[in-house]
Amino acid sequence: ARNGNYMPPELASASQSHQGLHKRHNNNKKLTRYQRSTSMAVQSRPWEKQPAAEDFVSALDKKRVLNTWGVLYCGGSKSVESKLRKISNKYDLELHTETF
Repeated sequence: ARNGNYMPPELASASQSHQGLHKRHNNNKKLTRYQRSTSMAVQSRPWEKQPAAEDFVSALDKKRVLNTWGVLYCGGSKSVESKLRKISNKYDLELHTETF
């Protein structure tokens, strides 16, 4: 019964199915909005520390994943090169530089 009225089972299941689809659609919209807002925050402030990124990299398997990674820097900034050297040492990554 819906609001005290009889509803045939085939209509009731269709209504429940529609409600489920509507709920999933709303959840997907919220997720997409959240993904956009979080990715914009990361993209708009790349110079700020990103603890989630550091945690992600730290959790990677050193033998199967990190040993396939490397860092390449081509530029003239000694401070950037120094920071990259510290990062590559922290994660045991090879650093290749070409400075001018």
